[in-house]
Amino acid sequence: WDKDLIDFYVDAAMIQQVYDRSAAFDGVRTERQIVVVELLSGWAVKLSSDKKAIAALILEKLAQLAMQNQSTSNTSTNIGGRSLKALVDIAAHQPEWRTLAPRPVAKAVATRLNTPGEWWTGKQQAAETATIYASAFADDDIDLVIKAAVNVLEQIDSGFWLVIKPIQNFLCSVRAKKFIQADQALERRVIELL
Repeated sequence: WDKDLIDFYVDAAMIQQVYDRSAAFDGVRTERQIVVVELLSGWAVKLSSDKKAIAALILEKLAQLAMQNQSTSNTSTNIGGRSLKALVDIAAHQPEWRTLAPRPVAKAVATRLNTPGEWWTGKQQAAETATIYASAFADDDIDLVIKAAVNVLEQIDSGFWLVIKPIQNFLCSVRAKKFIQADQALERRVIELL
């Protein structure tokens, strides 16, 4: 789809209909939701910058998909991980849109970090997403994500750098550091883990 076509046809009703339709039939839910992630991501990066309400809805729907679906090693079922990656891709193309839906993104990141049995790539992608969106997070959001990240560090093997490094990057981001430094107990805890 080209930019003009997306600007003309993609609206809130269409996004909601596509999202709802993807969950309508259990037998093909996974396949449809993978397509929805690709559609929403593709539309968002081509959407005009004045379509902020549409962009916010796209970010919210992608965050919901990331929250509701675990990451997997199988690309044909990796809805959770692909949704987080789409959020990062959108932020790379339209950095100003990070501020449009920070709460749903923070909840999605914390959910993926806190979910027992989450595939390691899901935790890695969640930490990378948190780093990109950190500057947009309100205090409640950053607190939620920091606690989830610290929880992962406390439970993971210290040699598992594929997950630890992205979490460290998030915890060392300007926004996270500022929040951590305001709480001495949290700061000591983070320093001990890093």
